[in-house]
Amino acid sequence: MSDINIPNKIKNFNWFTKMAKPQVTQTKVLLDKLYNGKIDMSDYSKKSEEERKNAFYSRALAAFYLYIKAHITVEQSIKSITDGFDDNGIDAIYYDESQSTLYLVQSKLLNEGKGEPETGEMMKFQRGVMDLIDEKFDHFNEKTLKHEESIKDATQDRNTKLIIAIAYTGKGFSVHNTRIRDELMASLNDTTDWAFFDDFNMRAIYSCLLAATSSNPIDYDINLINWGFIEEPFKTYYGQVSAYELAKMYRNEGKKLFNENIRSFIGLSTINTDILKTIQHEPENFIYFNNGVTMICSEIVPIPGKSINKITGGFHCKGVQIVNGAQTVGSLGTALNDYAEQLNKCTVFLRLIPLQDTPEDFGNRLTKASNNQNKIEKKDFVSLDPVQNTLRTELALVGITYHFKRTDEIITPDANNCTLEEATVSLACNNASVYNAVTAKREIGKLWEDINSEPYTLLFNESLKGSVMWNSIKVYREVSKYLNATKISKIQREKSTYTYGNYFILNIMFNIIPKDKIMNPNSDLDIYLNSESFKTLLQKVIDNAYNLSTLYYQTSLIHQLYRNFTKCIDLQSKLLVLAAKNFQHD
Repeated sequence: MSDINIPNKIKNFNWFTKMAKPQVTQTKVLLDKLYNGKIDMSDYSKKSEEERKNAFYSRALAAFYLYIKAHITVEQSIKSITDGFDDNGIDAIYYDESQSTLYLVQSKLLNEGKGEPETGEMMKFQRGVMDLIDEKFDHFNEKTLKHEESIKDATQDRNTKLIIAIAYTGKGFSVHNTRIRDELMASLNDTTDWAFFDDFNMRAIYSCLLAATSSNPIDYDINLINWGFIEEPFKTYYGQVSAYELAKMYRNEGKKLFNENIRSFIGLSTINTDILKTIQHEPENFIYFNNGVTMICSEIVPIPGKSINKITGGFHCKGVQIVNGAQTVGSLGTALNDYAEQLNKCTVFLRLIPLQDTPEDFGNRLTKASNNQNKIEKKDFVSLDPVQNTLRTELALVGITYHFKRTDEIITPDANNCTLEEATVSLACNNASVYNAVTAKREIGKLWEDINSEPYTLLFNESLKGSVMWNSIKVYREVSKYLNATKISKIQREKSTYTYGNYFILNIMFNIIPKDKIMNPNSDLDIYLNSESFKTLLQKVIDNAYNLSTLYYQTSLIHQLYRNFTKCIDLQSKLLVLAAKNFQHD
C-alpha cells in the first residue's frame, strides 16, 4: 500500500470548527447502539430529560473507553461505571488482572465537540485518584466500593500499570488542566513510572468510532526475508520483515490493525520505551531482543515472481490483523518520524497465518494463545548460579527443600519448604541499609537482574550460609504473619502502612533484634519470635513508622512512600534513632 498524500486544502481544514459537532452526533449514535437501556440511570429519575441524556452519554463514553482500550465486553464495561453522587471525580474503574493494568476514567461528553472538562472537575479527579490509590475508600460511593478488592490487588502488585484516562469530546487541554494533569502524574510516578495518561479526546474517539464501525478489511503486500512455511496441519508462513515496512503499515492503518488483539497499542510504557531505545542505539540487534509479531489474514496469496526462492518472498495478505505484537508495531510506528534511518536497519520476526483453511474458532484461540505464552523471567537465570545449588544442599541436609527454579508445582512455604522469593526479600531486608528492601518493594526483579553483579551478589554469595538464610526467612514470615493479622482492624493510611510498609518494617526489625539470633544456627530464634516481647517490639516499630510518615510525609501516598529511596532512608534514620532511645528487647 502506498503512502497517503493529503491535499493542502485538507491539511489546512479547521477540523474542530467544521466537523466536530457532527462527529459528536455520530458518537452519540454509536453510544446509543451499544448502551441505550443498559446503563443504570435511576439516580436521574427526577432530573430533566436533557440532564438525564447528558449523564447517560458521559457514562456511556466512560464505558466505551474501556470497551475499546481494555478490550472488554459491553457488559463488563457497564459494570465498570462508578459515576454518580460521591464518585470523587472517577466515572469508571476496571482492573485487568491478566494484564496487571488498572484503569481510572473520567468522562465528559461536550455537545459542541470543543472545550474540555472544567478545571474544577479535573481537580476533583486528581483528588479522587490520589484518594483511591491511598485506599481512602470512605471518600467514595457504593459503586466504587464494589471495586475495592480489585483496586487493592492492583496496588499491591508491583507489576501493575495504571492508566489515567480523560474521555471527552473536546480538542485538548488548556494550560490550567495540563498543569493539574502533570501534577497528578508527577505524584503517582514519584518512585516508579507505573502510571500513564491517556488523553482520549474527540480525535481519538472518532478514530475508534471509525474502527468500530468499519467493515473494510486491511489488505497489504508483505515482503519476507529468509522465509519458510509450515504445510500441515494449517499453512503458516514465517520469516523476517523490515521494521520500516511495519512502521509504515501502522502509520497508514493505525489501531485498526489490532482490532482482534487482546490489547491495542498502549503508548510509551516502560517496555515500549525500551523498544525505542533498541531501535535508536542497536537497530541491527532488534530481532534478537524482540519476540516478534503474529499476524492473521483471511487469505494469503504468494505474489507471482516474488516468491521464487527462500531469500525473499512477496505475499498478498487480505484481512490483515495483528494478534500478538501490538506494542512492537505501535512502537515502530511511533519511531517512524525520528528514527527512519535506524528502522531500515531493523528486522522483525513475523508469522503470517491464513485462516481460510482453519476451523471457525481458530483465530480466537490463536489470539488467546499468542498472548498467554510463558516468558523467560529474570529470576529464571538464578538457577544458573552455583551458590543456589549450595544453599539447596545445605538446607536439604536439615530437612528443608529450597525451591529456586520455576515450576508448575504448587509450593506451600512451611517448616520444610522455602522459595527464592522469600529468600530474596528476607536477605534484601536483612541489611543495615534500607536500599535493597526498597528495591524489593519497587521491583524485586531488579535484585535478580544480573547474577554476576550487585545487588544480586550482595544477597547471594559464597559467604552466605544456608542457616542464616533460613533464619532470615523465619523472621520475614513472622513479621508478615503479624502484619497481615493486625491490619484487619486498621483503616486508611494506618492500614496501608501495614500493607505497603511491610519490607521497610522488616528492615527495621532486622536492624533492632540481636544479630546472634540470626547468625547462630543454634540460637533460640523460634522461641524469641513467638515471645510477647518480640510482638511488642514489632508493634512499636509499626506505630512509629506510621507516626513518623504522618509527621514528615503526610502528603505522600503510602503506596509510593515505601518505594521511595530518599524518603525511606530518611525514615529509617529517624526510626532507628528513636529505637535506640526507647525500644527494649530481650
